[in-house]
Amino acid sequence: MILIILVNISFANIQNKKFSISVCTTSTLEYATTCKKRIENSSIDNVVFIVKERNNRFQTYLGLFDSTKEANQAIKNSSSYVKQQGPFSKEIKDNIVNLVNSNLPYIDINHNVAFEEKVAEEILKFKVPLEENKESKDYFSEENIVIKNDEPITKAEEIKEKLVEDNSIKQNILIQENVVKENMPNETNELINSNINLSNKDDLYKFEEIIIEVSSKTNMMIVKAKENNELTTLKTYNVSTGKNNVKKPKGLGKISEITLNPTWYPTQDTLKSFRKRGIYLPSVVPGGHKLNYMGAAKLNLTHIVNGVQTFRIHGTLSEHTIGTNESAGCIRMKNEEVVQLANLLKDFSKYKSMDNITVVLD
Repeated sequence: MILIILVNISFANIQNKKFSISVCTTSTLEYATTCKKRIENSSIDNVVFIVKERNNRFQTYLGLFDSTKEANQAIKNSSSYVKQQGPFSKEIKDNIVNLVNSNLPYIDINHNVAFEEKVAEEILKFKVPLEENKESKDYFSEENIVIKNDEPITKAEEIKEKLVEDNSIKQNILIQENVVKENMPNETNELINSNINLSNKDDLYKFEEIIIEVSSKTNMMIVKAKENNELTTLKTYNVSTGKNNVKKPKGLGKISEITLNPTWYPTQDTLKSFRKRGIYLPSVVPGGHKLNYMGAAKLNLTHIVNGVQTFRIHGTLSEHTIGTNESAGCIRMKNEEVVQLANLLKDFSKYKSMDNITVVLD
């Protein structure tokens, strides 16, 4: 009888196992999210989810399957993008499976999820100062606070300031990505909604290619358009490029993604650097946040330095640095101008594609 019970339990465990396809392993949530979007854009019907592993790396998974055979078959039928990443099937633990449809930006296996949900619930009900809400203080003593998607930025900021004043938290406040846009600073919204033309949009279809040239010697950006193999200068910008003591991206590259009012995912090194200066950045900084150093727009570049692809053209909170070698390798622009450039390239890509945009860094 005991043997039969053990066999049944073992068989039940096998039946309950779930498998997924590990597609991308990345060092930051930003890259994991980019991978997720590309998988979803390749007409895959299966769920796509991100898991933050114990080594603080992010895994992007595709689908949930009852066996490795099903997962491997799905790999064979997957898009070319998925196949290029070297995907493989992997067993997924129950605690992750249970959260796949939770609408979180990622599943963090390093945290007690039940506790985080309780914290999130308390924050959403937050209506009085901490000193008047003794019960809430116990929750805020933890290192990571989750603020739900439907909590406006302004309210989230207010909560953060109260927590810091209370001195019970000096670490990351995780604000999920889909924040209410109406609560973003007016300045950024005005920039995004502005309709600044570099050229007549009706003429964009004539261009065969747009070439963006950036010089770290002069801190100048020249945007050119190729038509009938002839180049025409559309616009010239003053920019800020990498400091003289950093290894800068060089040569030809492309733009992999354009985002207006971008969310910023600071790296661990960036978080540590800011803490030394007494600034405690959130792990995820929403667009429009007063500490979002991406500014009003960002353009991800494909250039690689030392195996790392983390370089962008983006706005800035420090427009006084424009015209100097001040960045860590990215190209900074004035916020109004980076939105202008982003809108031009997005309009152009409707007629051609992102592959027809080339970035030359010198």
